[in-house]
Amino acid sequence: GLGDVYKRQTVYFVYSGEVMLYNLTKHGNRKVIFILGKGRLLNQSIVSKKPNALFCEAACPVQVIEIAEKQFLQLMEQSHALTRAVLREYERNLWRMGHQLKNTTGNMQMERKIAAKLWKLGRDFGVDTEDGVMIDIDLTITLMADLVGAPRENVSRACKVLTDRGLIRYGLSLIHISEPTRPISIS
Repeated sequence: GLGDVYKRQTVYFVYSGEVMLYNLTKHGNRKVIFILGKGRLLNQSIVSKKPNALFCEAACPVQVIEIAEKQFLQLMEQSHALTRAVLREYERNLWRMGHQLKNTTGNMQMERKIAAKLWKLGRDFGVDTEDGVMIDIDLTITLMADLVGAPRENVSRACKVLTDRGLIRYGLSLIHISEPTRPISIS
């Protein structure tokens, strides 16, 4: 796994495939924070010397690009465009973290949480098909549970509700979203 090659003083980018960044809950369950695809920066901290609180795992066959941290920081000093790109990446992650916190707290129905997450995954990893948008990652119910921070059984029931309503089709770890042009409406 990527955890074995994830060394300090190295900056990593996804070259191909998808990578999950996750942490562990107080009960020892995995909570996926991000699924990152091609071109995404894996490091959540480059300048700080604090240990990274996130774990990294390949979601499929993955290739990463490694750059020595010292060399990368020198490149950032020389290139304003690179520095802006790194700042945009961190701002994007902060926005997504805030959005995730909003969606995973309170009394929001499980179906709404799943629908919001599927809409986001469809936007990031979707492939247009005749049946709607296929989320092109191996998306098991267990992984969905990790993404929304809920027990697998609850997620399974929620996916059944979404399937019964004709909003998604699920089979062989692939999910098709019927109308992905707007967030899925659950009432």
